[in-house]
Amino acid sequence: MQTLRLTKLDFRPSDRFWCDYVGKYDLAECESNIEIDAHLGCVKFPTLKSTGSITALAGTGIKTDQALEVGGGIKSDLGISAGAGIRAGKGIHSGGDIKAGGSIEAGWAIFANEGIEASKDVKAGTNIRAGTGINAGGNIEAGAGIMAGWRIKAGANIKAGEGIGAGLAIECKGKLIVKYRVFAGLCLWRSPTEEEKRIVCSKFEGGMIAHGTLLEAEPG
Repeated sequence: MQTLRLTKLDFRPSDRFWCDYVGKYDLAECESNIEIDAHLGCVKFPTLKSTGSITALAGTGIKTDQALEVGGGIKSDLGISAGAGIRAGKGIHSGGDIKAGGSIEAGWAIFANEGIEASKDVKAGTNIRAGTGINAGGNIEAGAGIMAGWRIKAGANIKAGEGIGAGLAIECKGKLIVKYRVFAGLCLWRSPTEEEKRIVCSKFEGGMIAHGTLLEAEPG
């Protein structure tokens, strides 16, 4: 598959913290891999859709006003942000945050060195891992494990094909479904409070609580 290489000549500085895409390629319906040059900071597109993969090299992050959708993977040295959903046929890897105004979905893993935040669902075919917190307005679902350095919070269900671990509390308004073990309050930088060790859900199904306090309560 062909690779489109975007350089600083394809972007124009804005009066905000990003550079706007002004290149000649139509990236709303692209059938190529896309590689964005290094050290451009945050670069913004109206929308970004490709049948291939998207890679932002060292010192470059990706932002879209609307959807970010690829048939392959998404990899960014800095953050990844979309005004609507983010969807990848393979994995999503960010050296910063991953934020979406819709759902975040990956056929493989979702990894962020910082946080993961979606107004709707966060779903991965394998693992979901965040250096800080994971926050979803809807479901959080992983085919394998879910791990966060801080809190994990969902507005609906949390489901993991393996285990779940969080540095602080785990909270969902729906069911917590896990095959193996659940750990909450694992933070290493200080002793967690009792609240930070809570595992809150409407119903716990599957594995066992290995660390933390389970609180089952119907959403009020």
